[in-house]
Order: sequence, then structure tokens, then C-alpha cells
Amino acid sequence: MKKRIKGFTLIELVIVLALFSIVMFSILQLLDPVSKFFVRSSNYETTTACIDNIKRAIEGNLKYADRVRVYSGYEAFSGLGGSGESPMSGNLSSQVQDFWEYFFEDRELIDCEGSIYVMVFDNRPQNGGITGLSKLGDFTSQQRNSGKISLISIPFKRGEDIDLTNNNVSVVDWYVNQKMYGNYNYQFALGTSSDFVMTPTAEGEPESSEEATPTPESPVDPATVFNPTDCTVQISSFQVSRTSDGTELQVSTIPQRSFASFSMKNVLDATKKYASPTYDYKIVQNPNAAKRNGYSQDSTGQIDQQQYVIESTGSGEEAVPIKLVRYETLNSNSGAGVVDSFYFIFTQPESIYDGNVSDADYSKYLADVVSIYGS
Repeated sequence: MKKRIKGFTLIELVIVLALFSIVMFSILQLLDPVSKFFVRSSNYETTTACIDNIKRAIEGNLKYADRVRVYSGYEAFSGLGGSGESPMSGNLSSQVQDFWEYFFEDRELIDCEGSIYVMVFDNRPQNGGITGLSKLGDFTSQQRNSGKISLISIPFKRGEDIDLTNNNVSVVDWYVNQKMYGNYNYQFALGTSSDFVMTPTAEGEPESSEEATPTPESPVDPATVFNPTDCTVQISSFQVSRTSDGTELQVSTIPQRSFASFSMKNVLDATKKYASPTYDYKIVQNPNAAKRNGYSQDSTGQIDQQQYVIESTGSGEEAVPIKLVRYETLNSNSGAGVVDSFYFIFTQPESIYDGNVSDADYSKYLADVVSIYGS
């Protein structure tokens, strides 16, 4: 008697395959949003890491700044490569020179040498941006991101003019390593507004700190003035990706935002609840005071021991100490609307020192400053 073999009929197999197809389609439909969520989470973590690196770079340099000038309208490096030429634009060189003269020229004993820094935030696309590119690898390898941060340092010495040539000036063109930017463009704004505009100033009149700094009695729109009492740089990150057809790159219109905040605690006066900047004073030699106080002179009239006073206008009872404003917001580009670039010129406490004067010189200094008004 022949055995009968049991199995699936063709119809049963078709039904089973159809059911499996439905189940697989449902699973894929569930995996798609999960996959997209994973990609978004990965992108978020990457850009957050990049932003954190940028925040640390900004805050680490500016939080303890003790003398600050803020400008808009940055001019790119001059590109001069010859010995004895400046790597900075003529405009920036002039501003650094003025900064040094204002705070440090002829200064004696206290804060008389060190380094001046320039931190630049350039929102313009670098090297053509995404134009003509279809590969993300080319974008990241050719330094085309917008939002480049550069740091320039200029050391100076006691009793010498500041040297602004490329023999002395150090330039880190991508202070935050460009590779840390990843496939992102960045935009920086002063304060919490994305439409920061420098306060216009009258022709030939520099903007004073009182005009640049709001007081409780006269509030100022934070979108038009960078307020040193609430120092913030807004960081906006925009992802760069390939278009769906893969022929070119595109930049996302939806930013991820963060804020780098730095108090500039050494610039502001805590006794006034941070309503206005403190002032600096320049300690200078005063030969006349030394003569009047009986210090000996040689045959040529040179004094073997100097006295030091705070630089002042007038003399005697009419002498008035010269106040050096620690913070100012200045507009270097009178035609600027929304700022495409801005920069800080500043010093840090640990970068300004006394040129290794001895303890004995300090004692002499303390004994010899006869009056804050000079003499």
C-alpha cells in the first residue's frame, strides 16, 4: 500500500508568503522612523560636541579679559609674507597700535609688558563655501566652513615700541580646529540677538563706554549694543548635506543654537552692580617729583632713583588722573548693518606682568607713588 506524503499546497505557500511580506513591510515601516531618529540623535551629539569645543575656546579667552575693545567689520589678513611686514590688515594694525598706546606706552612697573590678543569671529564662508562641491569630504577637507574663529597674539616688552610685523605677531587662523567643525557651518552673533548692529557714532567721535553701556536709568536695546554686563556670543550651527540627487551640497535652514557666556569680571565694577566699566590708570615715571623729594642727581642731572605717579593732566592741586576706560564697543565699519564679522582686542591678567621687577623695586614703588593725582 503506497504512503501518502503530507505537505503544503501551493495556495497555502502563497498565503504564508503574503503574510510574511505584510509583516516585513510593517517592520520596515517601524524601522524607518527609528533609523531617522538615530541619525538625528547622532547629528545632534556631533554638533553639540563641536559647539562645546567652540564655547570653551570663547569663554576661556574672554571670561577673564581685563581690557577690551569690540569692533565690527573685520578685514582679512593682508597676506604679506616678507620679513618685517605685518600679517594683519592696516586697519587692525592701527587699532592694536592704539590699544597699546592707550594702556601700555610709557607705563612703568605695573602691567608694563605682556601680550595683546585679537579674537576674530568671521561669519563669511571660507574659500568659496559649498559652491561647486558635491562631496562632503571635499567640504570638510578644504576649510570651507563659515564661522571661522582666529586668534592673534602680539607680545610687547617694557620700554620698547610694540612690534606688529610677522616676526613678532602670531596668528592661529583656525583657532578651533576646522576638523572639529565637521559638516557644519556656524554663525556667531554678539548678545542674544541674531541681528546685532553696532551702535552708530557721530563722525569723528569715538563711542564712549557710557554710551555703550546701559544703566538702570537708561536701558538700551540689546539688539543694537553689545552690553559688557551680560556678555554672550550666540552660536548657531547649520548642517551641510548632499542634495537628494547627490549633485551638490546644501545648508540646512534650521539651526541648532547655543550660547557662550563670559562675565568679563575683571572689566566691570562689582560695587556698582556691574552697571558701568571700571577705569584703569597708567603708572609713569615723574622726574620732577623725584627732584623735589630730594633724590640725588649726578653731574648730568640724572636721578639715581625715580618716583612714579599716576599719569594725569594739570599739575599740583589742579592735577586730574587720566582715566583709561577698560571696555568700549566701537564701530570700525560705519556702513555695517547686520554684522558679518566682529572681533575683540583684549588682554588677560596672567598675560600682563611687570617685567621681573624685584621685591625691592615694588617696595620702592609703593613708597614713591606720592599721589594718585601726580605732581
